[in-house]
Amino acid sequence: MTGAVILAAGSGYDPESFQPMLTVSGTSAVKKQISTLREAGISRFIVVTGYQAEQLEKHLSHRGVTFVRNPDYRTSQMLDSIRYALAAAEDWERALILPVDLPSFRPETIQRILETEGQIVIPRYNGQNGHPIAVRRQVFDTIASYQGEDGLRGIFRMPGYEPVYKDVEDPAILLRASTRDRYQELLNYEKQSRKEIPLRAEVAVSLFRKQEVFDETLADFLESVEEMGSMNSAAQKMGMAYSRAWKMTGNAEEQLGFPLIMRQTGGSHGGSSCLTPEGKAFLAAYRDFQQRLRAAATQIFQETIAGFDT
Repeated sequence: MTGAVILAAGSGYDPESFQPMLTVSGTSAVKKQISTLREAGISRFIVVTGYQAEQLEKHLSHRGVTFVRNPDYRTSQMLDSIRYALAAAEDWERALILPVDLPSFRPETIQRILETEGQIVIPRYNGQNGHPIAVRRQVFDTIASYQGEDGLRGIFRMPGYEPVYKDVEDPAILLRASTRDRYQELLNYEKQSRKEIPLRAEVAVSLFRKQEVFDETLADFLESVEEMGSMNSAAQKMGMAYSRAWKMTGNAEEQLGFPLIMRQTGGSHGGSSCLTPEGKAFLAAYRDFQQRLRAAATQIFQETIAGFDT
């Protein structure tokens, strides 16, 4: 399994310009990163917070990410934030590591990085190294124990840890909003790129009676419960308060008239949870409905809106 580590603990180039929240193409830099990574097939995220941690965690509270705080963000290095994140990535086989001020890379760039064999893979554009960097599980322990100088670069100089460089046609792997001038450069790039990226339709599916019964967040949560065997672990994975997950599930069960989750308490290993037969069947039906509705929406979009995108 591959996940993404987004390094967002630092304060940025000035107190009024919190880099994760910088506006890029109508959204925040960090939300744009997550959306692009999801489009490339990434579903696990760890965001390392520090400066204005509560604001950022609230901003991403419904995005299905895990938060790890770097308590020493004022004095520590980027490598320290990476260590905090990888310690929480227990079941990952590979990690993409990127700074939060790099929001404009393309999904196909992520795919090309992940298709490349190597313990460490670094994308390169016109001979310049960029981000995200991909590292395999075998490198995690070395990062955790490394005491040398120069952060990741020092590790990359160690025998056996020489990176594989992947040339990509994506200048955005170099475009970090690390200063006001570079942020403006990034905005100019985004403005030009919009002319090259076609409009598309995205459909979010929610089910209602008198109020909302079931949505994509609950569907993701139920899939995590089935995968992890625990409501608490599933809520943590999604960066969601357990009380909210419990309330959301209970509301759906009450309105649907059947249980979604079977809960077992006690025992030497604590409680466990799994989907009921009705819950599995309903989740499968919802996903089928969601897929077919999106396909229909794409067809209608082509017949109505796409012609204006010239």
